[in-house]
Amino acid sequence: MTVRICVTILCLSCVSSGILEPRCTRFEYDEQLLEKAIRMEIRLVELAKTVENLQIENKNLKESVDNNSASSLALQDGLERLRTVFNTNTVDISPVKHKDPRPAFLAILSNDIRATTAGHTIVFDDVVTNIGSAYNGKTGTFTAPIEGLYLFSVKITGFYKSTASSGTTDQYQLKLNNNLYLRLYTNVNSGTHSFDSSSVVTVLELGKGDRVNVDCQQSDKYVEGSSRNTFFSGFLIE
Repeated sequence: MTVRICVTILCLSCVSSGILEPRCTRFEYDEQLLEKAIRMEIRLVELAKTVENLQIENKNLKESVDNNSASSLALQDGLERLRTVFNTNTVDISPVKHKDPRPAFLAILSNDIRATTAGHTIVFDDVVTNIGSAYNGKTGTFTAPIEGLYLFSVKITGFYKSTASSGTTDQYQLKLNNNLYLRLYTNVNSGTHSFDSSSVVTVLELGKGDRVNVDCQQSDKYVEGSSRNTFFSGFLIE
């Protein structure tokens, strides 16, 4: 035989007021507790879901950071590779320099020649520039130290001599290895002009050891030198 015990829970308010009639049963109390437990369980589920969502977001954020870090490392590696390639393959655009300085010279006649001798080299004795020391200021001859294309310029200034009865045409020669290459003329006379000059600029393809000089084709001619207007120059083009 089953015995059921019914317990009546009196509300404190009922007791204090002298009312002994029960206002909430055990069933109602259990029901309230159950309802509260259900709400707490729902809240816990919601919190668990929130925590799960936060964990997922944290994981995604971490993966994004890792990916960005990997991308950053890859970018840095790529930049370093480009820098290495650039430094390795940089083209040198500076002017090409010869192992030895380019031969170049400028020599000026420092004094008048009052009487030339046919076939004798004019010695331009005031050597202003002589890179490579290819020009000899004592003999008046340029000797090519290396083969190449050279540019030469010559200016001769003639003067009319009072001993001549009329005007004269003086002839001078630019020579290569003692052979005539080009000729220069000056035409002076007492009636119109006592001075006359002739100049030439030319290129010569020289081999190593080839010689270039200037001489007078005639004797007893006057060459002006004291005014620094008679000179011989040249340099290696390539």
